[in-house]
Amino acid sequence: MKKIFLVGALALFSGMNAQVKYGVKAGYNLSNISAKSTASSVRFLLGNKSGFNVGGFVEYGLGNNLSLQGEVLYSNVGAKLTVDTDKLNEEQLRNLPEIEELDFKKANATLSLSQISVPVSLKYTFDKFSVLGGCTINFKAGAKTKLELDGKSIDTNEDVDIDETIKSQLSSANFGLHLGGEYMFNDNVFVDARYNFGASSLNKNFTDYVNLKQRYFQMSIGYKF
Repeated sequence: MKKIFLVGALALFSGMNAQVKYGVKAGYNLSNISAKSTASSVRFLLGNKSGFNVGGFVEYGLGNNLSLQGEVLYSNVGAKLTVDTDKLNEEQLRNLPEIEELDFKKANATLSLSQISVPVSLKYTFDKFSVLGGCTINFKAGAKTKLELDGKSIDTNEDVDIDETIKSQLSSANFGLHLGGEYMFNDNVFVDARYNFGASSLNKNFTDYVNLKQRYFQMSIGYKF
């Protein structure tokens, strides 16, 4: 009887172990931020910013080609904003009186956000290809700004620590959805790509001024153990 129980326990353990896969991944992010005015229906999109992601994951097989995958990633996202005074009309120039004082032709502002992302995905696999979709919780980890006027970097923290000011205005966490796919080159190496779009606001007081939501394309290469 003990032998039967032992054999059964070993078979159960090996079956569970076969359903669970661990791995690491790293890759590229292309992100931007959409902004919608709370006072009107005006919506605009900030420029794209390049970043990266790195982390690990656990995949648990559910049977019938379905699996559940959880990840913990360090991710760098954000957006860019460019103002070219040569392309502004007279009305726009009047709304920016500080342009004459600053005396520049082109300004570039880059917002870089660091976050700990926890995506949870449901995957369906057929042969070497999988489709996946799910939700992501992003936890605030840091914020950094960079300002350039006519190609020259400007110290944005000379009088006020802008980085800390922006960080204090961001929500501690934001929620998003994602959809994508994965391709296995062999039993271990894979590549995946997904599109993430924000479902909740990046900023705390989004009802007062503007509602900011992040969106980003993500491509990664990884290894399953």
